[in-house]
Amino acid sequence: MQFEDLSHIKNKEVKCMYCGATYIIDAKHSKIGAELEAELERLRAVEKQEATKAKWEFKTQLIPMVFLFAFFVFCMGSLVIMGIADSLSNVNKISITANESDFVGENYKIVEKKLDDMGFKNIKAEKVKDLTLGILKSKGDVKEVTINGEDDFEEGDYFKEDAKIKIYYHDFKK
Repeated sequence: MQFEDLSHIKNKEVKCMYCGATYIIDAKHSKIGAELEAELERLRAVEKQEATKAKWEFKTQLIPMVFLFAFFVFCMGSLVIMGIADSLSNVNKISITANESDFVGENYKIVEKKLDDMGFKNIKAEKVKDLTLGILKSKGDVKEVTINGEDDFEEGDYFKEDAKIKIYYHDFKK
């Protein structure tokens, strides 16, 4: 709002060099003009006060947003660092490309070759003499594969290249 447009008084103003006060010279409508000028000054003061209040309201709203943004950046940075640390912890490890159940029923030599191709070095095959006729299962079919004694590994799990791998396969009783 432009207060100068509201004023119908076109008087000359003089400012005091010492205190900065404004004086009206040659006031044509002294009583009415003074009342209007007082009202305009009051409106200017109210507008200035509202502008200051709005500025502080914005600042008080901005501060929590800055903290929230900083917290968000901190959390995202932490996740990135954790991801990098996790990937670095798997640097000297091998990702297995199959579940344990994928090996069951396959010939143990094929499974041994697959594990060797993945990069594992400590692979042992062990007979399980549990076949009598060999109708449901064949000689050499994998019964179970364990890595470090565990048989619940899944595709994408990481293991050291020297992890102890045992392939248990079916064989005839004698």
